[in-house]
Amino acid sequence: MNKKQLKQELKAIQDQYEGVESKNSNLLNRSCLEPYVQCLNNPDLKGHLIETGLVEPGSNMENELKYFDNDKGIIEAFKYDLEALADNGLIITKEIKLQRLKNLKYQKRITKDVINHQPSNASMAISQLYGKISFTDDVNGNDAKGLYSPDIVKTIEKQEKLLAKGDLSSLENMLHSQTHTLNAIFNKMTIHMSNATELQRLEGLGRIALKAQAQCRQSISTLAEIKGIKKTTFIHQLNNATNQQVNNGAGENLSNK
Repeated sequence: MNKKQLKQELKAIQDQYEGVESKNSNLLNRSCLEPYVQCLNNPDLKGHLIETGLVEPGSNMENELKYFDNDKGIIEAFKYDLEALADNGLIITKEIKLQRLKNLKYQKRITKDVINHQPSNASMAISQLYGKISFTDDVNGNDAKGLYSPDIVKTIEKQEKLLAKGDLSSLENMLHSQTHTLNAIFNKMTIHMSNATELQRLEGLGRIALKAQAQCRQSISTLAEIKGIKKTTFIHQLNNATNQQVNNGAGENLSNK
């Protein structure tokens, strides 16, 4: 291989890269090829570099000069240097850049799909929540870690269809389960309170317990409203005048005397 052929070979390798920023494009100029091209068929290169002080005798760089003894070594050295620039984020292969653009396009599309599709949105949160929980089938000896996202989506979509028809059973079951969970949190915190020795920890556990109790009551109230259970309301009416107070029912009591 002569120098012209070597230069064409190196240029083909160089054309696979481009600068990440405009200022980094100078790293890929044609002039950057010349030092490698000049190494071909140059037996005095090693001695010249050592004499000029660019390479110290016995250094790692001197050992690396053996790769410049032939065209294949020069090509490998050129590839290595380009990869080093890529590792430092100065240049990037066009193939990787194209793949990143494809990934970005896909990411934008999937983002719209997830945001506009609530079951998928909820599925990701539920999957993360149960991701580290393992389930074991003691009868058949099967194991599973986490939940299967596609089935979560299907289940939520099925519940949505029921809600559209006016069937609120899924919401009722959810609220019912939450009341038990919140009640369990309340009981757990009160147990911890009995073992607390510091006032700050006691107050913190107490706040969590009371919040769980309040949310549990709210869940029960919401569930009652969904079920159509009416609340009994007691109304006390008091009429005030400037110098007079009239209580409803007072006239009836006087007339009976």
